[in-house]
Amino acid sequence: MYRIEEQDPSSWQPLDSICTFMHYSNIYSFGRSVAQRLRVVDSTEQYKLKNNRLRQFEREQKKLNERLVELNTPSKCFGYAKFQHPSDASSAEWRPAIIDRSEQVGTSKRSYKVSYVFSKQIARYQEELDEDSILPVVSDPKIKDSIRGEHKEFLARAKILKDQGISESEIVRQLNAELKKTWEKARDSEDGDGAALPTQPPTITLADVQEAIRSKDDDATLGTFPAGSTLATLSPTMSPASTR
Repeated sequence: MYRIEEQDPSSWQPLDSICTFMHYSNIYSFGRSVAQRLRVVDSTEQYKLKNNRLRQFEREQKKLNERLVELNTPSKCFGYAKFQHPSDASSAEWRPAIIDRSEQVGTSKRSYKVSYVFSKQIARYQEELDEDSILPVVSDPKIKDSIRGEHKEFLARAKILKDQGISESEIVRQLNAELKKTWEKARDSEDGDGAALPTQPPTITLADVQEAIRSKDDDATLGTFPAGSTLATLSPTMSPASTR
């Protein structure tokens, strides 16, 4: 049985390169009378598929190396938010903050929930600010995408379902059912090592469906203009005044 387990790649635990054998002495008994086995292998993609301990080790290392200022996901990003001091004539100060994705779609003015990184409270102080009072660090914050990346494949069918006479609330139900089924399939395809399970995506909201349908309607309206018309050929880098 021992020989079989020794041949299993997942029985071998990767060692951190910044640690010495002395650091691992209490865990693996290095330096004692009983010799410990070591194996030197290349960390190839093929070997990662065989060793779930290596995959988990690399995920942990990646998480440790993440920097807050580089946070840029569809749900959150790092930036600065305008904080007004209530006891100092509402003087403004731009503070480092985590900016949440706005739940408002299809509106010209959005509001965002922000959590200040440095706060006196145990939990980060939160408040809701308008778009003029936030400043994401990255030039292309993913929180400002009108449609989440994991929802695009499903919301692309919203207009088709609407044209078939299906109500928007029923479209939300159907798309969320498909989204959950896809996630469960991806989850079940993992080898069950726990940490490798994919994160369940957020549900599709009624506002997401309405925004997807409105975007399709806008594209269809643009396509009704005659070929060669000013509106149809206007370059994104040009202003309307430059066409006069």
